[in-house]
Amino acid sequence: MDLSSFTSALLERIDLVALVGERTTLKKAGGTYTGCCPFHDEKTPSFHIYNEATPPHYHCYGCGVHGDAISFIREMDHLGFMETLEKLARRAGMEVPRTPQQSEQADKRKPLYHAMQVAQDAFQTALKSHPQRNHALDYLRKRGLNEDMIAHYGLGFAPNEWQFLSREKNPQLSGNFKILKLVHARDDGGGDFDMFRNRLMFPIRDSRGRTVAFGGRTLGNDSSKYINSSETPIFHKSSELYGLWEARQLNRQLKALVVVEGYLDVIALSQFGLPKAVATLGTATNEDNLSHLLSVSADLTFCFDGDRAGLAAADKAMHNILPLYEAGQQIRFLILPDGDDPDSFIRQHGKQAFEDRLGHAAPLSQYFFDALSRDLDTEIPEQRLLLRKRANDALADLKGKPIHGVLKELAWEKTQSPRWASQPRTQEGAQGKRTFTPPKSSAPVARELPPPVVRSRTSGLIALQCLCDPTWTRHVDFLMNTSTTDHEFQRLQQFLSWIAPYRSMDARNLLLHLATHPDQADDINELMRTLSVIPERSLLALESTDALKRIKSSLLENRFDQLNQQLANHPNDPDLKTQLRELLKEKTEL
Repeated sequence: MDLSSFTSALLERIDLVALVGERTTLKKAGGTYTGCCPFHDEKTPSFHIYNEATPPHYHCYGCGVHGDAISFIREMDHLGFMETLEKLARRAGMEVPRTPQQSEQADKRKPLYHAMQVAQDAFQTALKSHPQRNHALDYLRKRGLNEDMIAHYGLGFAPNEWQFLSREKNPQLSGNFKILKLVHARDDGGGDFDMFRNRLMFPIRDSRGRTVAFGGRTLGNDSSKYINSSETPIFHKSSELYGLWEARQLNRQLKALVVVEGYLDVIALSQFGLPKAVATLGTATNEDNLSHLLSVSADLTFCFDGDRAGLAAADKAMHNILPLYEAGQQIRFLILPDGDDPDSFIRQHGKQAFEDRLGHAAPLSQYFFDALSRDLDTEIPEQRLLLRKRANDALADLKGKPIHGVLKELAWEKTQSPRWASQPRTQEGAQGKRTFTPPKSSAPVARELPPPVVRSRTSGLIALQCLCDPTWTRHVDFLMNTSTTDHEFQRLQQFLSWIAPYRSMDARNLLLHLATHPDQADDINELMRTLSVIPERSLLALESTDALKRIKSSLLENRFDQLNQQLANHPNDPDLKTQLRELLKEKTEL
């Protein structure tokens, strides 16, 4: 059985009502089941399950979330596709089909997971009963960690011994310790020795709660305060986040993440009632780390120490995340006072003070300019010009990215002279004389910037592409017959109806026609007025195609809602079920 056939068979076997019923209370209502949505807080039930449909699916009329059993588990438990299949397959008593190579790799990894669990058990036991344990316990008490947090995060202790794990007599287990880099062989052939010695041990768990690596904090005077496991067949630093599994156990509706630098920062925030902190592994937040973070959550707040190293780490994270940014994501930066980290700050000032700081964290666009102007006095015109140059240099590699146009527009706004907008102007009078026009206000005139994605800008991009390439209008014919009450959408439809007969013209002749028949000028100006940043010619087709996809997606969502409402009243209507299947296929292909 191939994976596609297996997925279909799995969805047929899973009782979606029973699956969802484990997370929220459901009641039968006609041909559906309803309850409060498990994806957002609500008091009036708006979550519906259509268990008799093919495939069975759910839809929330409050927040718009919808999907099948696979998407439900993926979203609720934040798992990857294959991990979700494995979880549901175990529930249904089925085996996920694998190629011989995949089966062989899985068989090889099982003993490694077992060896890592043996090591974790040994470290946890040592923290409870080893003769040297008081040294570690004193440190934990000094840092204010309680017993619940120690147990929840699985903290352990590596004694100050060269052969704690490496004394293992089982040759297979001993060999796996070496593969996992927990034990090393001496170069002189004098036996094996442990990697972690006299350290507080932080197990690093994957999305299934399996220990895949360790971080060790010295309890002595080692030059390296922290050391982490090396990469192994079951551990890749850029694919794991410290504290994510533990946070999900405490908060099933985990939506937003706070990204901090240290293990103890994660645990302290959790202990004070904020179980949503994670730490990336390694010394810097690189593109792989950030891609993984964004795949977990679209709402990230990076919280860094206020010292020089913290600012450097924040700046690097900001520059690396700019090319990855997409509309709808919420990226913020919180820089704590110099001398504070999240652990020390929340212990000294409390949960509310930390949450207040989070609420005032700088959005990505603001932090971009904060970082670039940190050593500048922007009251000085020359330094504003330097800020503009820095911004343009930083944006050079972002052309074609969603955030490029917005930051470029902001760069112009932030670096113009505050006096330019209010300078007296002269103009030609009726008699050809230069006349003086006083400023309307002594205050600078602020230009209101559009958000990264707004319907009017979307319509403007489509209209501009039609003017530059009239043949492109064939892609938007379907919009002219779409019923809508949206004013901007109606204006776009009027423009498309006007331009349709001229699609055989080339762009030059079309513009000449516009110049001699200016009846459409006002409508076109209205469509174009929000394009404060005009895409380069080579990028216009790409941006307008993306804009068209956004409109298609919105229309499909509206149609999806309508179909689900109809199915709620007629759950066994075969035509509605067919329409829904076709719609889901179209959404997938978009």
